[in-house]
Amino acid sequence: MELDTLRNEIAAAEGAQPVLAGIHWGLPGELGFYCAGHPAVYSVGPAFGDRHSQYDLWRPNPIADVPAFRGRTMVIVGQGLLPLQPPAFHQAVAARQVVYREGANPVAGWTIWVVHAFEGFDLSALSGAGRDF
Repeated sequence: MELDTLRNEIAAAEGAQPVLAGIHWGLPGELGFYCAGHPAVYSVGPAFGDRHSQYDLWRPNPIADVPAFRGRTMVIVGQGLLPLQPPAFHQAVAARQVVYREGANPVAGWTIWVVHAFEGFDLSALSGAGRDF
């Protein structure tokens, strides 16, 4: 799986596995199931106005427990552009575009982002789902 390859590359370069997260509320379950070793996966969707899921209740998580994740490299999977808030990360790179196809037909697509030096999300400017923390 493309995501496993990227996670292993980062682990080899940095000496630690990156934090794995999904922007959409449904992605953490899929990523945790299909990635090698069934890693812990987090949801960061509420920071971007997405709905909450059970992943937001489990602790620690990157939204409610920033100190546990501060400074870490994260791999965030989402669709399209990562709606970054500038203070959230030191650097963000769209590492890969992944398209799943059935024959010649594209069925789904994701962007895999590598973000360095997580600093936490500014939830004060959000309305809706992300403000519940």
